Amino acid sequence: MFFVRDEGLAAVNTELPPPVVAESVVNALVTGPPADSGLRSVAVDPLTGLSLIAISLESAPNSTGAEVTVVLAAQFSALPPNEQVLLLGQVVLSLSSAGWSSVAFVDSAGALVAVPAPDGRLLVRPVVAGDYASLIVEL
Repeated sequence: MFFVRDEGLAAVNTELPPPVVAESVVNALVTGPPADSGLRSVAVDPLTGLSLIAISLESAPNSTGAEVTVVLAAQFSALPPNEQVLLLGQVVLSLSSAGWSSVAFVDSAGALVAVPAPDGRLLVRPVVAGDYASLIVEL
């Protein structure tokens, strides 16, 4: 799993019960890092405490190596731009490290969402770990 450390994302070894499915990765991001780690997650709306991400029912969440579709809650757009990038990076890097090849972000209606990359570009396609690799920092 990748969690926020300062303005980057740090990898944390996290045990997930087998078989690892995309939903368990997303749930671990929503649960957050260990309390004493000094890390945080951006996967929960700071005002409501509700999850900002979910696995789409139309995706293949059990097929590692495949693309997975993640639904962004409407509240995602209310996050500051840097928090949006950190959340997207958390999801993409965590799912990629668990074996998925790419992540498509959609809205609640299933439409592909243009997502910001760390360099300021808007990506209107499924994203891969390399798109957010610049966010990785050491623990």
